Amino acid sequence: MRFADSWTETACPPGSNGKPFPPIAPGTIVQAGDRGNFGTVLADNGSTCTVHFRSPEGQEATKELPKSELRSQDGQPLDGNGPANPPLPPIVSLPKIIQAHPRLRQPVVYDVVRQGETLNLIHQPKGGKSWLVGGLALTVATGGCWLERFDCTQGRVLMIDAELYPEVIAYRLPMIADAMSIDRSALEYIDVWPLRGSLPDLFKLAPSLNAIEPGKYALIVLDAWYRFLPPGISENDNAAVMSLYNTIDGYASRLGAAWINVHHASKGDQTGKGVTDVGSGAGAQSRAADTHVIIRPHAQDNVAVMEAVVRSFPPIDPVSIRFDFPIWSLAHDADPRDLRKPRERSVREDRDRHLDADRRSIVNAMVKLNVPETKTVIRDLARVGPPRFGFAWESLLADKTIVPTERITKGNGRTYEGFAIAVESSETATGEQRESNGRKNSPVAEQQEREKPL
Repeated sequence: MRFADSWTETACPPGSNGKPFPPIAPGTIVQAGDRGNFGTVLADNGSTCTVHFRSPEGQEATKELPKSELRSQDGQPLDGNGPANPPLPPIVSLPKIIQAHPRLRQPVVYDVVRQGETLNLIHQPKGGKSWLVGGLALTVATGGCWLERFDCTQGRVLMIDAELYPEVIAYRLPMIADAMSIDRSALEYIDVWPLRGSLPDLFKLAPSLNAIEPGKYALIVLDAWYRFLPPGISENDNAAVMSLYNTIDGYASRLGAAWINVHHASKGDQTGKGVTDVGSGAGAQSRAADTHVIIRPHAQDNVAVMEAVVRSFPPIDPVSIRFDFPIWSLAHDADPRDLRKPRERSVREDRDRHLDADRRSIVNAMVKLNVPETKTVIRDLARVGPPRFGFAWESLLADKTIVPTERITKGNGRTYEGFAIAVESSETATGEQRESNGRKNSPVAEQQEREKPL
């Protein structure tokens, strides 16, 4: 008899410690043993689970695996050796909720984010996000006013950085402090966890974060989000990303700190998008966060527009900010409604870009015809559509590469204006002719011609 067959359908098989495996709810994110692949549980079959896997490259597979091969997101076994799932809070009446929570959590950045809340900071790659959060970290460390608008509660800051090497961090933050006229003693209120090159992921942070005393930090910055995605999890997978934000909620809530995810915008123009639609990856990112802050280029150089949607504050108006290396500041002279629009090529620019190729196509068609023909026949053979054909045609007429001829009588009895090539040019000559002409006109060929015997 197989091991699993000795258990009833309602019982769970034992784990390595002899305790039964706990039930696993559908939708739970699990890790497939030491393979490092993450998947979503579709069904708990008692001794096994049906798990759907999706790779970052988009490959998908559904497999039934023994529970002994599965682990939780933080790598703990599912056999009772790891931490047990906390019980759900009880259902209570609304008056009791109001009595137990008479006020909102303390803001860390007023009008923007509170203790235990999560904030996404989205900007284009290499747009200056790390410089911006560096300034925010120093502002929280000193209890100042960020961007001349958002007051901050003074507290310690933890910067979890997998984007910058320690040498770069050591170079940047003092420079930002000096530019902001902040005394370097404020750097004592910032702790840095440099993880570039250490292959970190969000679950591997758990042991160290769980060892931190709650209340130690007012602000925690994760830079950059994409570097902390666990292996096998795609930023486009809504279910997986939602699970990651649940993990972050647990970290932030236990520590009592505001949590910032620094992330990049997707490729292409962002101007026409809504605030919550900006950000590379799954839509769950903006839905799960308490505050979603985006930065888009302004029409003025070195200026950007910062917009946000917030959950526990009144709506805030967009603001224009200027990057004057190495710091960001409020751009008083820039209208935040004046976003940079994508450059639109004019029709003439588009024609100019294709002019040479269109001229060659028309001339080659006329060479193939080898007799005068109407403009319509030539256009159809050249396969150059309007309006580019008309532009190239006028260009060829203007430099007399083609000229009008006698009128041509068609089968319907009507006559039409005919056109033909006027003179052989570099455009009308075949490759062999051009090569021959090049040899004839070369200095060596001329010398050889002079040395021929009479």
